[in-house]
Amino acid sequence: MKNANSTIRGFDGIRALAIMAVILSHTNVLGALVDRGYLAEGIARSINGSAGVQAFFVLSGFLITHLLVHEQDRNGEVSLRSFYIRRALRIMPIYFLVVTATLVMEVMFGQVASPQSFAHAYTYTYNFVPKEEYSTNLGHTWSLAVEEHFYLVWPFIFAAAAATWRPLLLGLLVFVPVAAMLHVFASQTAATDQFFVYRWSFFAGINIALGCLGALLANREVGLCWPSALTGLGGFALGVAFWFIEAFPGASQPPLTSYVRAVGFLILIVWITRNQNSAFVRLLELPPIRYVGVISYGLYMYQGFYLSTSPWRGPDQVWPPDRWLGLILLAVTAPLSYHFIERPILRLKRRWEWHGRRT
Repeated sequence: MKNANSTIRGFDGIRALAIMAVILSHTNVLGALVDRGYLAEGIARSINGSAGVQAFFVLSGFLITHLLVHEQDRNGEVSLRSFYIRRALRIMPIYFLVVTATLVMEVMFGQVASPQSFAHAYTYTYNFVPKEEYSTNLGHTWSLAVEEHFYLVWPFIFAAAAATWRPLLLGLLVFVPVAAMLHVFASQTAATDQFFVYRWSFFAGINIALGCLGALLANREVGLCWPSALTGLGGFALGVAFWFIEAFPGASQPPLTSYVRAVGFLILIVWITRNQNSAFVRLLELPPIRYVGVISYGLYMYQGFYLSTSPWRGPDQVWPPDRWLGLILLAVTAPLSYHFIERPILRLKRRWEWHGRRT
């Protein structure tokens, strides 16, 4: 596979598009466009915040597995210690900074989140929070919980089976359809009245697992090839299929609908890795787009702090501020955070990089 020792061009652009989908959804810009007739409802559902998070999931699974494969090929083993140090340095500082800042807002103003809600956020279990304890100010942390659970499990499995990687492939091929069917069943139970079932790690992890599967197939080849025309046409066909089933909700079981989109994201990601000199990749690499992707993690965390996961504010609610003020604060904070907090911390990762590559 290409780009084993360099940044894969276009991935930051995908991150930029994903975070913009999240922000446009949480500020209700997409909803306003639909209400005014400027955007079809089916298309809005196809590019909403859920789509953005899903793209992050698939990309995360693909890239982490891609890096693990090349570390295994180069060193003959995977250093789990180095992996977890790198992930902790990348994810935890800004995460806990935002959760703690939200706690400060609760102490100062109230009506931000309950003690139970903070307990879930601090322990990376917000994807299991009961609906009655859910806070829009911490709601975005659910996706980080899913990713952390993935990081706790997948590298161990990979390290144990990497030498004979076919069991990994077989396991993923079994897990994805079985978990999807269980998701359909769970979505029809009373559990959905109390919990956000689709956010449980076993179900949300399907998106990450698809990324892992794609990376294994692309890196190990397994007798398959990924011709550019085939992946391009496949991605287009899945995009049309997803738009159709979103525009006509009765066309499919709702949980399965989103997995069509996830496979489409995976095909797009594989296509990008195989077409690094394409016009589309050059578009994704335009400096403004790429920069948004580079700071996308900070944008994701701070948008939850300044905007929350809902545009609506109660009459006596002090925090978060008005969404337009929140957008201004977000636009100022995220770049400053990246350059003065995140980058200095990221430099520490180099001590544990197996090939000096930025992940």
